[in-house]
Amino acid sequence: MRRVIPQDRLHNDAETRYTDGILEIITERNDAPLAQRREAGDRFVGVCRDFALLHCSFLRHAGIPARLRSGFADHLGSDGFHAGHVVTRYWDTERGWLFADPQLANPAVTDARKADFDPMDVPRGRFLAAGNAGQAIRTGEADPKTFGLHSPEEGPMGAGAGGNTLMTDAVRELYDRASLVVCDGVPLDAAQKPSAENEGLRTPRTVLSPAPSNGSSEVTLR
Repeated sequence: MRRVIPQDRLHNDAETRYTDGILEIITERNDAPLAQRREAGDRFVGVCRDFALLHCSFLRHAGIPARLRSGFADHLGSDGFHAGHVVTRYWDTERGWLFADPQLANPAVTDARKADFDPMDVPRGRFLAAGNAGQAIRTGEADPKTFGLHSPEEGPMGAGAGGNTLMTDAVRELYDRASLVVCDGVPLDAAQKPSAENEGLRTPRTVLSPAPSNGSSEVTLR
């Protein structure tokens, strides 16, 4: 059943960046226990990052090491396209670090996306961390036209990195340096070191957010 999302929620919910803000919105709409299933009108309208953020927060609350990973997934599009996506990476005591896609936890979503794997164990190769994808493109192992924000059939924002006219040599060099520390298996201290030494790799306190619904605005991070 297709539902119409109120414009204010479509525009504003996904601009909520922190777990406490998301939970506040959810409980304001329905103050039932969080484990209780909510009707569509009482839910938070989010994106993949919000699913991963909440999942990561719940895992950490349970004492399970977890973090968010940005990259590209091949199960959100067709014909080998890798769509921009955010998942959770968490620690399994028997198997080590695993990828989970909490957005697929609802069976209806899993069926719609035709995912043929356990959402809590995304197979290696089905999701490429941003650094791995960047390196594969730069070495010629992957076609940049098969990577983008979302699938080409969903609109022009699916264009691959090869169509970005702002990609200068200086920007490529910066991306190459960043890709080395946003790959799988990079220790946290090693990942933090380049940003501490290079201001160009450091996220400033205030950033420009080009939100698709509300337009661009400056956002001050915590």
